[in-house]
Amino acid sequence: MEYKSNTIKKSEQRVFLIISFFYPLSILYSLVPLRESYFVFAFSVFLYGFIQKKPSVILLIGLVLVFLFRREVFALSVLLVFLKYIFAKDNSINSKKFLLSVCILPVIVFIGDLISTKLLNISISPASLSSFRNYQQITYMDSGMTYPTVNWDTWLDLLIDLPGILVQFIYAPLPIIVHTDFYSSIAYLIDAIFMLILTLTLIIIWRRNDRNSLWWIVICIFLIVSSLFEYYLLGAIRHRYFITIMLFPIIAEGFVRKGRNYVS
Repeated sequence: MEYKSNTIKKSEQRVFLIISFFYPLSILYSLVPLRESYFVFAFSVFLYGFIQKKPSVILLIGLVLVFLFRREVFALSVLLVFLKYIFAKDNSINSKKFLLSVCILPVIVFIGDLISTKLLNISISPASLSSFRNYQQITYMDSGMTYPTVNWDTWLDLLIDLPGILVQFIYAPLPIIVHTDFYSSIAYLIDAIFMLILTLTLIIIWRRNDRNSLWWIVICIFLIVSSLFEYYLLGAIRHRYFITIMLFPIIAEGFVRKGRNYVS
């Protein structure tokens, strides 16, 4: 774990708070507390326990709280805990451990399938995910905010559709694969613009850092899985909320690092 002085830590915390303050969805939910706000608190408790070197009571409490609010996130969180404490050290994953985790991926998928089937009644297969999405799409079709129907018979079918679904999830309600009158939801449109700025900022400040590798893996896994389950445009905005906040520490660290390099 690379050493950081108290001054650097405080600077990163200030930048984190500034980004959080201007996050449109955070402002919206602070005015009208919804279930998603309480879930973010629950997930924050889980993350705090997750980043510790050893399992703790806080991690267990976080998992219980996540289970109470979002069972689908709980199922994935359990798998991530398994990944972290077997393969990670100091919250980083080197190439050898990553390759090892890929080799036992079938076992992880099997365990995940058991958890998903028990908690959500959805097996981890392209056909099952396709049926779930299409059923929900038909149910909410009249809203005009649903994703298109999909036809996933194989994992290849799913992978072909994944980029579009993922980008739509990140930048909803912008019309990417879903054509909608996004001007009718100004607050959500502002949030989409914020996401575009966030993406550009990440590209500018990006630097490979093994210390953040596990954090990035967690973000990517939650983004991909959440986008695959998402069938409702406005639902995507709410469900990416907790994932977006996970990007703020990385951006804050990058801003402070860039500032130090500029001054020096």
